[in-house]
Amino acid sequence: MTRLKEFEYEALQDREAVVGYLKAVCDGFSKGALRLGSEEGEILLQPSGMIKVGVQAVNKGGKVKLSIKLGWTDREEERNKAGNLYVEALEED
Repeated sequence: MTRLKEFEYEALQDREAVVGYLKAVCDGFSKGALRLGSEEGEILLQPSGMIKVGVQAVNKGGKVKLSIKLGWTDREEERNKAGNLYVEALEED
């Protein structure tokens, strides 16, 4: 199967299928890796470090949308871009 740098999928699914997908995502985050795939290809994600979380819910006249965004960097140098902080107490001269 082709390894993708970007993956997108959209289709109507029943609630039970959605629950299964969400549980698999939770398991992947717990285990440190998850694979998403379709006939088009697959992508391997390895969430680590601090994870940015965004949630949006909208209900406009019966049209309901729930968006969940999760983001992180997979490059160590970007994760530590600000550098490590240290604080040291010194004796006065």
